[in-house]
Amino acid sequence: MGSPSYMGSLFAQLGGTAEAYEQYKRAEVIARERVRVKEGSDASRSNLAAILRSLGQTTQEVSRDMRVAQQLYEEALQVRQSILDHPFAGDGTAAVPDIVRYELSEDHTRVGATIYRLGDPARALQHFQRAFDLRRALRESLPTNSDVTETDRRRILGALPIDIARSRLSMGELSFRLRDPAKALETYHEVTETYDNSAAKSPGNTRLKHEAGRIHGNYGDIKLHTDGPAGALSHYERCRDVMKELNEYDANESGYKRDLGLAHYRLGNHSLRSNDPAAAAEHFRASLEIREALVALDKSNDRRQMELMLALAHCGDHARAAVIAEKYRGTESPDNELLIDVTRCFAQCSAAATSDAALRQDYADKAIAALSAAIAQRYRDSVFLEFEPDLDPLRERDDFKLLVDSARAAN
Repeated sequence: MGSPSYMGSLFAQLGGTAEAYEQYKRAEVIARERVRVKEGSDASRSNLAAILRSLGQTTQEVSRDMRVAQQLYEEALQVRQSILDHPFAGDGTAAVPDIVRYELSEDHTRVGATIYRLGDPARALQHFQRAFDLRRALRESLPTNSDVTETDRRRILGALPIDIARSRLSMGELSFRLRDPAKALETYHEVTETYDNSAAKSPGNTRLKHEAGRIHGNYGDIKLHTDGPAGALSHYERCRDVMKELNEYDANESGYKRDLGLAHYRLGNHSLRSNDPAAAAEHFRASLEIREALVALDKSNDRRQMELMLALAHCGDHARAAVIAEKYRGTESPDNELLIDVTRCFAQCSAAATSDAALRQDYADKAIAALSAAIAQRYRDSVFLEFEPDLDPLRERDDFKLLVDSARAAN
């Protein structure tokens, strides 16, 4: 039997997020005690930061509490920064600053991504910029840094080109959300080419192929919003094809399944925007089938439940989707990402309840109530509200327009 941290990573890889969460919680207790016993040595703090990061990731899946995940990521960042600011080799093992900076760049990325998902693009951009600056500086310092072992040097220098590209993509996406679509498109075009070329040169690198496929999906979202359905289709199809290939390669990897479900979901919305309801229904059914299977494997995973909720609404099962949405809307102190997903679900439920005008109105009102709650919690991503296809059933409502105006004015 391995350590709790190792077992947590193993369960996470196999899709057992509840088990992974419990293992990481055990590892956190041990890591905090180790910091106390070792009087805050560099090694003990580094171990704690790594476990906090893993726990933050798992928290997003199990309890779907993005604010708690953000707190864990921020603590990991603070712990890592404290190693740089106040080094202490109390156990005889001093941290190498450049290696700490490399990990710190990922901590900034995680914090930025969480803030972004909670609806504050401008603040998220600060963390993505910091991650980019750290990685670019490491590209210059690592080749001649004699404190770094050759093994670590090769490992980090091998990863940095993709890490830098990831930082650029994050900033490119934030450019779109902060109303600079030209910069976003330019960045995505350049970096997508880099990923595609790298993946083509390393056909056996499934991690690189997976990331390239995900980037095409995100690129398709931006193209859908800027160039319309025609500009997005090739990217959405490329994403689907990559995820299908990866699923055939490893049917047990839950991340591949999840991204294939998302690829079909995106193609469903693309088909709706292209006035092809038959194709949309086919894609949404495919997404629903995958998401049903993922929930069956891990019923405690709230993130999967919410993704299932959205697919159900699109497939016409608005009653079942609404039950899930009500469950999460009733969560104590729901965060903004949860509220926006509930808004999307009820909006689609209103579109699906075609034979009951009163129920359709009730669903739409609940969508507006959830969005109002997010705006009251300073949700600021007005661009998402303007372009997200799931919100199309609300667009003609005056109260929806006022809420979008409120989000826009908050920036």
